[in-house]
Amino acid sequence: MADKNCPKCKGYGFTLTEEVYMGSPVTVPCICMLKEALKLQCEKAWKDLSSVPVDRKSPMIGKMKENLRLIASQTELAIHLRTAILSERNPTLNIRVVSDATLISAWLSNVSDDNKVDPDLIRDINVRGLEDLAEAPDLLIVRLGVKRARNSATSEVLIETIELRQHLNKATWIVEEPNKPLQEGHLAWSSALEDTLNGWKIYNVNGADSFATAQTKKKPNLSLDFKKAQL
Repeated sequence: MADKNCPKCKGYGFTLTEEVYMGSPVTVPCICMLKEALKLQCEKAWKDLSSVPVDRKSPMIGKMKENLRLIASQTELAIHLRTAILSERNPTLNIRVVSDATLISAWLSNVSDDNKVDPDLIRDINVRGLEDLAEAPDLLIVRLGVKRARNSATSEVLIETIELRQHLNKATWIVEEPNKPLQEGHLAWSSALEDTLNGWKIYNVNGADSFATAQTKKKPNLSLDFKKAQL
């Protein structure tokens, strides 16, 4: 919807160019239409995202098609995500922010409450709900640390989500809270998940005074370690 107060298009949603086609001037969408589309895109991605400030120096600019790990608070994630969306200027991209709790709920979506099945005992259930959630977005952002109740399937669900998206060649951001690093002891951590994320760049954007860093975790050189052990 065009901005009725836009000084460029006067609310029509398009502006005239100097080109002429078959005797009629060629029109192009006004910038206000793009702004409105990007605002809607932000809201679809994450409620109230369109109202947060931006960081023009965000390291997330240009990273919307990459698999990466992000260390960020909820506030910092919102700032850097909105900045990335506005910089990308592609309102057709389907972006969605979900929590680890949402993934588990999707995974268990076909289990009736009447069955009262202990999630920790479930190993072979239909995951259509998870597939629908994991496959649809062009960029899926998973916030870890929201789920508090222990569930032994959390890591497996994360791995399945990542592998589903890798199969479709779609980008995924895994977001860790600064005070809940994804390491042994975290509800979602497992050695299998660590292997799945091996090689993903890690960006730390936590805090106004912190600096953004990109690291890549690599597997240890076991042959070198073995040689050292022999010395």
